[in-house]
Amino acid sequence: MASRRGGVFFPERPHNNTPSDGILSRVSSKISESPILYQGKQAASDAGFVAKKLLRRRWVELRRRWWCS
Repeated sequence: MASRRGGVFFPERPHNNTPSDGILSRVSSKISESPILYQGKQAASDAGFVAKKLLRRRWVELRRRWWCS
């Protein structure tokens, strides 16, 4: 159903989940849900966790050396 504003008829806007979504929307949703992307995010998260642990260990070691010297 069309809406009327100021004497001009405007067609209704399509809903976000309709089959008439653009190709870019469909492709980007396929990419964002891909298992390769998920595995990449998981690997980055694991690398960050390991780096944080290594830096913390290094900081404790440096602090201990400074305190004992």
